[in-house]
Amino acid sequence: MIQIFASDYDGTLFRNSTVSHDDLEAIRTFRALGNKFGIVTGRTIHSIQTEIEAYNIPVDFIVGINGGVVLTHDHQEIFISDLDQSVVDAMIDDFKAFEVSFYGVNDGYRLSRVVLDASAHSMVPNIPLTDLDVLKQERGVQALYVVTSSPRQALALTNHINQHYGALHVEASQNVCAVDIGAHGISKATGLQKIIDYYDYKGPIYTMGDSYNDVPMLKAFQGFVISTGEALVKEMGVAHYSSVGDALSTLFNKK
Repeated sequence: MIQIFASDYDGTLFRNSTVSHDDLEAIRTFRALGNKFGIVTGRTIHSIQTEIEAYNIPVDFIVGINGGVVLTHDHQEIFISDLDQSVVDAMIDDFKAFEVSFYGVNDGYRLSRVVLDASAHSMVPNIPLTDLDVLKQERGVQALYVVTSSPRQALALTNHINQHYGALHVEASQNVCAVDIGAHGISKATGLQKIIDYYDYKGPIYTMGDSYNDVPMLKAFQGFVISTGEALVKEMGVAHYSSVGDALSTLFNKK
């Protein structure tokens, strides 16, 4: 029976600024046994595809922007979320009250970024940025990623978004000092479920992550947590492993 393994990217597969050779070899071995491996990430599709190409990561599916975009093995889009653009504008107006360093908005594929605190360190994106107005006018904003000054501010912003915009089909989740904002009811778990349904997979489903935005898929399936993950998240996993490769190796002989 086919086994499915879905890994988070940043902090799980991508650690210490790289994807390790051992993890890549374990993925190849897992797939050679007839199983399926995919990445479920908060990144946009263009961003994660750039990483996949850079490290030659073999994947059978991609779930981007925390479940908001789902692609098959041949990059066919089978789902994309839809946010009300007037609600997006209202939320952006609220960011200034929460010590936001910068925020990114995306249409599922492309990324735009707005810096509010020029002194704050921000990771250079691995894809060219798109003008915010262009992005809004074409496909529209489908998800936001907001970086604050501290976990406390991130939690406060998360609670604010959920309390004030939850009824407008928006949902926020904390990711350490950052906040992921997307359509209500969309998560890494729902994105992965769309892949399972599309291919009619019947075998066991394993997931692996490190932070709060991974919790839905960790709880919905057999969830592994990276040993360097958030303490509260680790409590929700069925097991902890030091790497994706270590987790995969425990599954090689399972039927």
